[in-house]
Amino acid sequence: MSAVATYNDGTTKTLGTGVQWNSGTPSVATVSSAGLVTGVATGTSSITGSFQTQSNSATVTVQLANILKITVTPMNDTITQSSGTLQFDAMATTSGGNQDITNSANWSSSNSAAGSIDPASGLFTAATGLTSNQTTVISASEGGVTGQTNLTVTTQ
Repeated sequence: MSAVATYNDGTTKTLGTGVQWNSGTPSVATVSSAGLVTGVATGTSSITGSFQTQSNSATVTVQLANILKITVTPMNDTITQSSGTLQFDAMATTSGGNQDITNSANWSSSNSAAGSIDPASGLFTAATGLTSNQTTVISASEGGVTGQTNLTVTTQ
């Protein structure tokens, strides 16, 4: 990033040194003393540049680079309705490596009779009172790519 000062007479100057940089969410993006922003995880962060008594901010959005596939785990699992919950995880394979997207993916379940899944966290809660086994497809989606696995909820 760069900081540009605008003076009372309307002239501007790009500030090279003396600017203090700060990231509002370093777990998403960091910023060096030279203003170089580095993405750490998907999300948004406010980057603030301060010079003397003035400051200004810009929002930076970090996205995954070219998601090639999403792997959902555990794969092809079975739980009983009395088990209660099962946490699913999603790993994106990108052109730059692998990244855990469990908390940024959009989660869904194909069969509400089997139970429900938290669309933000991937936590599945089994239905109760089942009279027959239920199978559902658990999906995690991000960046136009979807990964899936099967889950069976049994009565016992």
